[in-house]
Amino acid sequence: TCCGILRPIKPLNQESDYRCDKCDMEESMMKIKSIEDSLTYKIENCYSNDVVEIENLLLQSQSQFHSNHFLILIMKWLLITSWGRVKGLENARLPDDILEKKVKYCREYLAAIDILDPGLSHNRGLTLWELHSESTFLINRKFQEERLALIEFLNGLKESLELVREAIFCLQFNQEGSAEYQIREMAIKTEMNLNQTIQFFSSVIPH
Repeated sequence: TCCGILRPIKPLNQESDYRCDKCDMEESMMKIKSIEDSLTYKIENCYSNDVVEIENLLLQSQSQFHSNHFLILIMKWLLITSWGRVKGLENARLPDDILEKKVKYCREYLAAIDILDPGLSHNRGLTLWELHSESTFLINRKFQEERLALIEFLNGLKESLELVREAIFCLQFNQEGSAEYQIREMAIKTEMNLNQTIQFFSSVIPH
């Protein structure tokens, strides 16, 4: 109830009990493990693309688990890789609020990676690609429906270009023929297309 974070008292000891960093309340390792095991069981019993149930679990768990807890990150990743990718959940079928949730979860996942696995990684590259895909689709939809000004659309495209470039950089060491390699190849083509689109719309903006 104090909104503190339970941390291992002895971080290098896997059997360590936990203590709140605000009120000093202690909890046994067995109790923490039981809570984690319960959520793990619930996640494993969801179909990997049952986004409604996974998101419900995520929302229910966020008050109990830290935002960077591995189980929270697993659920966010399942949503990130389902929305826009799974049959029946293609971007064109998704409302704006779901697209915006995916963008939000991508940014949160990247922030967690910055802490837990900083530097160059295929995990970061894949997340950047998902963030680009969703945010670019969203700004295109809004622009086509005249819900986004040209200058905002152009700024969004420029941000997408930076995401794609970083994804290309992160995925440069993957084996030829792997899924990550194929995504990098798509990202290289996307970089070229984005450059051309940005040049075109930049030329029509009054200076």
